[in-house]
Amino acid sequence: MGTRPGVEIDYFELLTLFLDGYEDFLIDEKSLEICIFVSKWIQFLMFFIEKTDEFDKWLRKLKDLKARAKILFRIQKIEENGHFGDCKSVGDGIREIRIHFAKGYQIYFKERKGKIIVLLAGGDKSSQEKDIKKAKEIWNKLNY
Repeated sequence: MGTRPGVEIDYFELLTLFLDGYEDFLIDEKSLEICIFVSKWIQFLMFFIEKTDEFDKWLRKLKDLKARAKILFRIQKIEENGHFGDCKSVGDGIREIRIHFAKGYQIYFKERKGKIIVLLAGGDKSSQEKDIKKAKEIWNKLNY
């Protein structure tokens, strides 16, 4: 890597080094500015996930392993880039992520401090009303 004419700088590699604490490795001021900008942009996009015990218990009990994998994948997408997919409000600030697979699964959550997602409960289409009520009760018990 260098700034010689005709030599392309790999900004992804520079960013990786920057995020790993190798600030001194950066060649020039432009590279440093780009790395700082990109790292701030990544932090802007990221969400932090908190799971209630109730949510964890529901997910662990889920027998359909493909459904569990799809749910975990959706949670990962939210964490990485804020992609919630099919999502709607169910009242009192609680939102429902709908996962269109098999029985039709839902994850109930509430956003806290703008960047933290609290996963409250989960269920499938057959228990939707009960699950929404449970998610609201869980939220009201939390000390946020």
